[in-house]
Amino acid sequence: MELFVMERGNKGLRFNNYTYRLVEVNKKSKRFWCTKKDCPASLLTDCNEQNIVKIGKPHNHEAPSTHAKERISSQCTEKKKSIKKSFFEEYHSSLYHQKCEQLFYQDIILSFITFLISAMCNQE
Repeated sequence: MELFVMERGNKGLRFNNYTYRLVEVNKKSKRFWCTKKDCPASLLTDCNEQNIVKIGKPHNHEAPSTHAKERISSQCTEKKKSIKKSFFEEYHSSLYHQKCEQLFYQDIILSFITFLISAMCNQE
C-alpha cells in the first residue's frame, strides 16, 4: 500500500497495482474509490491509513500494467526536457537580440564619430 498526492492535490492510494482516490473521511476510517470511471471497487482504511480494514466490490477492469506507468513517466520526462530546451532557446535568442541591438548602437556611434572626425578634417 502506497500513499501519494494526485494531480489536483487529492490524496491517492496504490494497492495491488490499482489506484484509488480519497472520497470520505470518518472518525475511525477513510474510504478510497478506484480512480477508473464507473468502477465500483473501494477500500476502507483505518484513520491513520496504515491498514486496510475492508475491501469493497471487485474491480470491473484489469490493473494498469507497469509498462503504461513507465510510458507515462517517460512522456513526462520528455515534456520536461522540451520545456527546458525551449526556455534556454528563448533565453539565448533574447541574449542574441540584445547583442545585435548593442552592436547596432555601437555601429551608429562609430559612424557618428567617423562623421565628426571627417567633418573636422575637412574644416582645416
